[in-house]
Amino acid sequence: MTRARTDGITVLLLLAIAVGLALRVFQLGEIPPALNQDEAVNGYDAYSIALTGRDHHGHPLPVFGLESYGDWVSPLLTFLTVPVVGLFGLSVASVRAATAIVGVLAIPAVYLLGVELFRRRGVGLVAAWYLAISPWAVHRGRFAIPPSVVPTMVVLTMLAIVWAVRRRSGRMAIVAAVAAGLTTAAYPTMKLYVPLLLLSALLVFRHEVIQLGRRAIAYAVVVFVLIAGPIYYLSLAVPGGQTRWQQVTVVGKGHPPAFFLRQYLTYFSPRVFLLEGNNHPGQTPTPVRRGVELLSMVPFLLAGGLWVLRAASRRGEHVVEPYARFLLLALLLYPIPGALTTPTPHLNRGVHVIPLLALFVAVGAVALADLLARLLRRVAPAWQRRGMTVAALMVTAVIGAELVTRYRSYFVDYLRRPEVLRYFQYGQEQAATYALAHQAEYDSVWFVGGNQTYMYLLFHGRWAPDQVQRTLRVRRIPGTWNQVEGIGKYSFGSVSPGTIAGLSLVQTIRDPNGRATWEIRGGRSAAGERTLVISSAEVTRAASSPGP
Repeated sequence: MTRARTDGITVLLLLAIAVGLALRVFQLGEIPPALNQDEAVNGYDAYSIALTGRDHHGHPLPVFGLESYGDWVSPLLTFLTVPVVGLFGLSVASVRAATAIVGVLAIPAVYLLGVELFRRRGVGLVAAWYLAISPWAVHRGRFAIPPSVVPTMVVLTMLAIVWAVRRRSGRMAIVAAVAAGLTTAAYPTMKLYVPLLLLSALLVFRHEVIQLGRRAIAYAVVVFVLIAGPIYYLSLAVPGGQTRWQQVTVVGKGHPPAFFLRQYLTYFSPRVFLLEGNNHPGQTPTPVRRGVELLSMVPFLLAGGLWVLRAASRRGEHVVEPYARFLLLALLLYPIPGALTTPTPHLNRGVHVIPLLALFVAVGAVALADLLARLLRRVAPAWQRRGMTVAALMVTAVIGAELVTRYRSYFVDYLRRPEVLRYFQYGQEQAATYALAHQAEYDSVWFVGGNQTYMYLLFHGRWAPDQVQRTLRVRRIPGTWNQVEGIGKYSFGSVSPGTIAGLSLVQTIRDPNGRATWEIRGGRSAAGERTLVISSAEVTRAASSPGP
């Protein structure tokens, strides 16, 4: 390969990184349209750790799990967010910036993985561009919740494994153990997927692993256990650590094997990936009747699947074949964690397929390009170049047209979809800001809503973490969500309809469509206390309406 060719690939890779970064940071504080409750707790815990070394409940350096709302969430994203909010302060944009940075990191990482797997720079380059422009991957990079870092962590883990076996490097095996351990800290599904991925690597590369030497293997095992062991202990032995699993699992519920097979197959559903998504506004950031992936990628995905399947079925230990088997196993194993839960398909629990799809699409694109080049060998060299150029321009035009439609929908229409505004709890920021600005006028302030409402007050008020750790009133119920009862003059829970009806309407918060989302009522209660009540518009309307 000439230097000019290599430089050209480098330029195209840098361009992919730049495009991917631009798509992930453009209007980052405004799209998605508001702060989801999981983003809020991730950001505030990072802020609390940056200032005090403790999460908002007061646990010191909870590197193996965060209590969060009582469900003990995976800690990796929060600790990656700590330096960002430490440098730039607590804001929606700074919290999401950490996720965007991690998402962009996947672009050069998948390039390297594609080159290492298939010894073709073209495979790595196409995979990098796929991750850069994929609407699903871009949305994940703008949404600051734990599963959003999973695609990058899976790529880094696979890359370290492949490097270790290709180079017979014991040191790289230890790096792979570190990456695998950190990936288990990314999201609950990784606690099962990572061991499955490691077992598949041992199966496929067993001869290469033996050549690493006993000492290197022992060190790698120890490193993985030191990182991941406490995470598994928290999940399996601590009652609070099983909260979310107990809520969503289908294991032990008496389902027949066919049920689990159906669950598994939903994660390969063309309807979900290409036609409709899964109708979840946070997981499927697409127009109505559109899947999470691009229809224009289907020919390349099919070609890549056939090529990898053919390569994986070959006998012998060749340059590519074992690595094709590894990639194929990574894809076949990906649905298993999600298939053990409900609802399915839950795309947060299947988000690790994004880089795998990128690699299959890249293999298919390069295979089709090779096929076209062979067909054009019968014509003059000048026409060969013209034919390849025309094909490339046609493919670019088709993909570009679909991308324009998808991103116009995402950056314009997505902000106004009612189900999206409800999911991201539009109006919570405005309500919390009003309460903080007027708190001196009232003896008590009530937020009527879910168990997570308090976090918006802490986040948008940038409440001093040390004060929160001392004064937050929490009632813990193992196996379910914490009940946060209050902090200072603020209380969270329910208020009698009579109290709400007796207060004057102070302000109505409306979403971009003009729909009332939150109402703020204030005045003196029957007991003579100056009271401010903030609740959803539906609750206050029901409380204010006369009975039958």
